[in-house]
Amino acid sequence: MTRQLQPLEKAGESSSGQIRRACARLPDTFVRFLYLPVRLTSDFERNIMSKRKDLGVFLLIVLLYIAVMSITGIGCPIRWFTGISCPGCGMSRAFFSLLHLDFAGAFRYHPLIYPIILFVPYYFLGSEKTDRQKKVKKTLLILLAILAICLWIFRIFHEDSVVRIDLSNSVMIKYLKQMKGVLKCT
Repeated sequence: MTRQLQPLEKAGESSSGQIRRACARLPDTFVRFLYLPVRLTSDFERNIMSKRKDLGVFLLIVLLYIAVMSITGIGCPIRWFTGISCPGCGMSRAFFSLLHLDFAGAFRYHPLIYPIILFVPYYFLGSEKTDRQKKVKKTLLILLAILAICLWIFRIFHEDSVVRIDLSNSVMIKYLKQMKGVLKCT
């Protein structure tokens, strides 16, 4: 059951009005297929779509990071370069432990995995209509960062099996030793 299309040009009508008027004459299935991706949305819908896009970009970066680290064999780029584990050290292993439903193992690898798993969707998809909501998000982000740094310092000084300092295997130290040898020869 199709309706007949009429010309879109109406004096003074916006293009979105023309699109809506034209789609009102099309079959419902065609409208759902063609019209929905093109329709103009409200500020709220644009905001949600933007947040979903940000979350998608974040997840894509995480997946690319995991893929590159798996291919190159480098567990952590910071530890590989400096020889010192970073505050997020163990987070990837904790996430993979969660995927295997090993909740205790995930906590052993990084105790902040559970707050971070809860915080990431809230950060990207939570409401920011008021200044108070924006402040809450920012405060939670700062609090998680401070907790991660404090936990990292604690783990370094308490012989943690995940967080280590091994300067002998760092690329930076090897490079500096090599440069020192080159400078002595000249």
